[in-house]
Amino acid sequence: MKKAVKLLSFILILSLAVFVFTACGASRTNEDSSGSSESTEENSSETESTPATKSEDTIKISAIGLEDPAKMIENFKPLCDYLTSKIGKKVEFIPAATYEKAVEGLKDGTVDMAHLGPVTYVQAHDGFGAEALVKALEKGKTEYSSVIFTKKDSPITSVEQLKGKKVAFGDKDSMSSNCGPKYFMYNKGIKESDLAEAKNHTSQNDVIFAVLNGDFDAGTIKDGVFDKNKDKDIKEIGRQEHIPTFAMTARTGLDAKVKDDLKKALLELKDTEILKAVDKNYSGFTEVSDEDYAWVRDAMNKLGIK
Repeated sequence: MKKAVKLLSFILILSLAVFVFTACGASRTNEDSSGSSESTEENSSETESTPATKSEDTIKISAIGLEDPAKMIENFKPLCDYLTSKIGKKVEFIPAATYEKAVEGLKDGTVDMAHLGPVTYVQAHDGFGAEALVKALEKGKTEYSSVIFTKKDSPITSVEQLKGKKVAFGDKDSMSSNCGPKYFMYNKGIKESDLAEAKNHTSQNDVIFAVLNGDFDAGTIKDGVFDKNKDKDIKEIGRQEHIPTFAMTARTGLDAKVKDDLKKALLELKDTEILKAVDKNYSGFTEVSDEDYAWVRDAMNKLGIK
């Protein structure tokens, strides 16, 4: 009887030991499995949070907002297609709603190259080191003019007569419709404070309409815009000449080979249809230096334009 009790006790102890060992093994397996899952999740999280390297497989170009965005996309598409075929990378156009937005795009790196006027080029170069690659040729020349105009039946025949008058200007960052004509007036002894009103307009077409509607006595526009609208009952009363043409300007940090390829392609461009799509007066591109825009910088300083 005693032997039977001892045997039963031994069996119970052995069963309990087996149960405990099995339970611990299962717990360890679950912990290992959970740890493996957590490790996988951590690795996945680390992989997902690794920042992507900036790709230059697609080159984005922009331009100051001379026309509405849809029209600008249409105008620059032939140039983008040409550059794509030349540099081995896709080139696409990103329209800028204003002059300022085109400069901001270069600064924050959302665009790689921009078609900038003299004032916006100086802002980009002096502000954050943007680099002019080439400048435009307009009918073979590297200069253009700004025109100050009135209605044909206006008694005003010279810039000196604008004192106390209302003058419509273009965008505040425009050379041809703001800085250029203001500098011309400055050299004639007329400051902005001498005018009854000086108002900036979004587009140069708006400047023409403002004068024709009688809201302003005079307006300021690019020579090409004036020539295009000569039949609209307007006359010239002053002209700022020797304004350097637009510059194709690269952002700071753009890959050196990409810059060289873009510059080479632009200098080689002779297709008049592509050029005239950008600007009807364009006949090509040529070499450029920052010194070409020295007097623009001087004019901006004298006029307080930043």
